[in-house]
Amino acid sequence: MQLRTSKLTLALSALLALGLVSAGGYALAAPPAPGMQGPGMAAAQGQWGHGAWAHGKPGHGRGMQGWMHRPGPGMQARFAAMRDMRVLQHLYLAQGRRGDAEAMYHDVLAHTRDPGLRNFAYGQLARLQMMPTDTGAAIATLRKALDENLQQIKPPAAPAS
Repeated sequence: MQLRTSKLTLALSALLALGLVSAGGYALAAPPAPGMQGPGMAAAQGQWGHGAWAHGKPGHGRGMQGWMHRPGPGMQARFAAMRDMRVLQHLYLAQGRRGDAEAMYHDVLAHTRDPGLRNFAYGQLARLQMMPTDTGAAIATLRKALDENLQQIKPPAAPAS
């Protein structure tokens, strides 16, 4: 009885392994999904148009006013810019040019008022500043980001009396 169980287990394991290998091969051979090709994934803009996150539910995806919840072409550009910054940072660090990576984030902060990009740039800049354990500079950067974020929050309306 035990021999039969071990043969069955072996057969099931082999079948599972074959299925996993087949699925992996298909995933590698499949063409890229629509919107996942081209520089900056510009082709994805039509796919994520206004209301793409609503899923047919009233108010779903529209209730929060955060930068992450504003679908549309601006969101793709924002995420493409973030991806480009991360790749540039990786390349700068691979070449030992941490100062150039920091300068890139300072340049982004000087040229954009977009809150999402500014939050991202501040966070990455603080991480870079912490690398040589300069936590004082990282704290100052994050405090500046926090101050900017708090300024953007609208105070609640005064109750009508």
